[in-house]
Amino acid sequence: MILEEDYVSRIYNIAKSVNNRAVGFAMILLQKRMVSSIAAIRSSLKNRLSNLIKEFVPTLTIEEKTRLKDYIKDPDSLDDWEKERFEKKLEILNLPTTPEELKLEIGSLKTLIEISESIKIDSKAEKLIDFIEGILKKDPKEKILIFTVYLYPFSFIRSIK
Repeated sequence: MILEEDYVSRIYNIAKSVNNRAVGFAMILLQKRMVSSIAAIRSSLKNRLSNLIKEFVPTLTIEEKTRLKDYIKDPDSLDDWEKERFEKKLEILNLPTTPEELKLEIGSLKTLIEISESIKIDSKAEKLIDFIEGILKKDPKEKILIFTVYLYPFSFIRSIK
């Protein structure tokens, strides 16, 4: 999705120019979610929008800043639960410093959310469902093991009936 890529690139470049590594890293996480699934990026965008509207500006503790450095060097330094919790906090770090910048980002997020909601078919999810149905058609008792990096795809997979 070109608009989401533009949004992420713009915020990442701003964060880089003001040497805000945490926000830059948060944009990298949004890119990962964008590749993960439409539902995952939509959830992240809504979360960020909600917190910007509330003017909730989380900050990282000294310990979290240290963990961020460790995580950037080695993503496996955190367990899955800690990684998900940490990434959720990172994705809502605030960069806009003026009311105009805040208004611009809120507008961008609303547009991106609308676009993501207009996408009715998640091709990755569709392929996964087809794959699972193909296996179960051959053997309804077959066990299937699926690995995911994030919890959101796991929740989606569990919802498949």
